Amino acid sequence: MPTDGADFGRMKACYGKAYTAARLGAEDGEVAEIVSLGEERDIRRDGGSPAFSPAVDLIVIVSESTAESRCHQLLAGVDGLRRDFADSSLTRYFAAAAETIGLTVVNEGRGLSRMDAAVMLLIHFWRSRCGDGMTSYLTKNRTQSVAQSLAIVGSITSNLARTNALRCLAARMLNASPSGLPAKTPKQPPIEHSAYALNNISLEGGL
Repeated sequence: MPTDGADFGRMKACYGKAYTAARLGAEDGEVAEIVSLGEERDIRRDGGSPAFSPAVDLIVIVSESTAESRCHQLLAGVDGLRRDFADSSLTRYFAAAAETIGLTVVNEGRGLSRMDAAVMLLIHFWRSRCGDGMTSYLTKNRTQSVAQSLAIVGSITSNLARTNALRCLAARMLNASPSGLPAKTPKQPPIEHSAYALNNISLEGGL
């Protein structure tokens, strides 16, 4: 794991479990689920990202545009994100991700939904905050091969887009507070273990 001072504390708190799981050879899909939970801790630790939803909207608008000036529109929008949300430490990550994603969809000529854009932003966020450092960590502590480590990190990244935890986080980020903190996960009703409740469940199940 990276050991550059203050960043080490953040990495350990937010992504330490993911690093450990990857080092021990856990399934890449399992590591992706752990990464998703770490991303939320990371965002909350830095006080949220108010630039997230505007970045999503910018990507969607550019992806749906047919104007020849859409690249200029994207770059101007990214500059606006950096300027308008300069007080948030996470803005530079999401602004850079929005630029990369926006240029890609413009080049490919495809439209994105808000959910798709949100998921892609979170995947780029993981690569910049954790994934790149994981490559060298795995090379040193598991694979002794940069190529193998890159393949593992690439597989984790591919799995991220399909994880329930990341899609849930993306949906909650789209309904974030003004400070950019994700909405809390809806609470599930507590399970009642009384004899009456268990009897009702048995009756409803036809047992």
